[in-house]
Amino acid sequence: MRFKYLKAALAGLFLFVNVTANATLINNGDGTITNTDTILMWLQDANTNGAMNWVDANSWADSLVFAGYDDWRLASALQPDPSCSIQGGTYSVGTGCTGSEMGYLSNIEGISSAASGLFVNVQPGQYWSATEAPFNPIGAALTYHFGEAGQGVLNKTDTLFAWAVRDVSAVPEPATIALLGLGLAGLSWSRKRKAA
Repeated sequence: MRFKYLKAALAGLFLFVNVTANATLINNGDGTITNTDTILMWLQDANTNGAMNWVDANSWADSLVFAGYDDWRLASALQPDPSCSIQGGTYSVGTGCTGSEMGYLSNIEGISSAASGLFVNVQPGQYWSATEAPFNPIGAALTYHFGEAGQGVLNKTDTLFAWAVRDVSAVPEPATIALLGLGLAGLSWSRKRKAA
């Protein structure tokens, strides 16, 4: 009977470690998702505060305190970004953009409004980035559209969605997660053994 519980716990642990070791997006269990490739943590809910203009979106992200962190911000967009389909000299827009943080999430990780993966509430409309338009920094900023998988530029007074992100100093390694899982499996087995 004891070995039955141990065998089930170890089988679950190996499945967990295998899935975690291959994942680039990790659900932290606190309303956040970490991308291990970019070392960024995103809010799991991609629309927690509704649509707003660019100034309000930056202010909201900057003052956000969530999951014990107070260093949230809007995503940045690389300018110019040679991976984008449209090059305007000092700026890049269009599809295929992978240099921007939202473009990477969309074009590399496959996140969209139709396929949100571990995220929830990903809107099919445009999201603000923190990056001002190089050709008009006073009046315009870069955006990302998760319905069309494209980067654009809009006036800062327009009303768009905002999605907060933060830089992460370290991401748990699969070996660390495996050790934690093994310890939890051992505790579970020990409790079952005492009950028997």
